[in-house]
Amino acid sequence: PRLKAQIDSVLTVGFIEESEVDAFIARCDGVLKAIMALGERSPKEALELIWYYLEETPKTFDEVHDEIEQSIFCRELMEAAVKLSRAANGSELELGQKLLGAYVADAYGKMDNAVDVILAAGLSAETRQALASVAKEKAKKLDEYQKQKLQRFAMQVEKGQVAKARYRRS
Repeated sequence: PRLKAQIDSVLTVGFIEESEVDAFIARCDGVLKAIMALGERSPKEALELIWYYLEETPKTFDEVHDEIEQSIFCRELMEAAVKLSRAANGSELELGQKLLGAYVADAYGKMDNAVDVILAAGLSAETRQALASVAKEKAKKLDEYQKQKLQRFAMQVEKGQVAKARYRRS
């Protein structure tokens, strides 16, 4: 409950000016580090918190004056989900579906690294095929831009093609 409250607290923001972005990301990173520390003792509990964090983070996208830092954080959040899912012996398909869900829910491009994270996770060909099928079905119900975005996702995941590396912290 304490870490969930910290997630809610760090993500409850007004508009964050460019000069405040680094401090905001540092607070987000602090919560992520606390979750990962919990994951060493209780990976399933930490994984549930990561899923919550991943679902809630997009509500800040319109509030942060930022182009790259938040995208980098989102990638790190997705990579943490992969690590915790493995530690908790989570389902590959659930992992892929949750990351796909984050990708679909994002209208700002901050979760565009989901494809790279999924492919780097080394999911089985069977799981990648299932994810591609889900993405193709979801694409049928979306506007043209989102439809094309999901179709690209499906093609890359299905073929195991890693897109050009996007945002990473050095």
